[in-house]
Amino acid sequence: MHIKNRGRKYRRKQQKNMARRSREDAEESILRELGGWIVYILLIIGLTYFIITFVGQRTRVSGSSMETTLQNGDNLIVDKISYRFRDPKRYDIIVFPYKYEENTYYIKRIIGLPGETVQIKDGYVYIDGERLLSDIYGNELIKDPQTAADPITLKRK
Repeated sequence: MHIKNRGRKYRRKQQKNMARRSREDAEESILRELGGWIVYILLIIGLTYFIITFVGQRTRVSGSSMETTLQNGDNLIVDKISYRFRDPKRYDIIVFPYKYEENTYYIKRIIGLPGETVQIKDGYVYIDGERLLSDIYGNELIKDPQTAADPITLKRK
């Protein structure tokens, strides 16, 4: 009888040890799973920050200055990486920050390039004194050239 009790006690002790180990394994498994999710979420946040900062960004058109190409309220994905590898070309559409107001960006088309002289006469754009004939984007005559009525030489880099 004494041996039977000892065997039962041993089995109960083993069962308690197994239950404790099972709980510890479950806790460790939960912590491992939670750690994996935290790493995954941090990776997604870091990747999103990288993409928004260096690759592309969503923006919305506000205003009508780019009509008929872009309409008020249009959504755009702005490419931020291209001009790290090449210079902008004539007729490219660019987005740049407005220097007088934070978080405000302008969307414009490049007409003049660095070193060129731009002027608007009689409603038409002139580059270095020659009328820009291939300006397929300017559907209307420019009625108010403002400062571009006089020749403006664009700065080089």
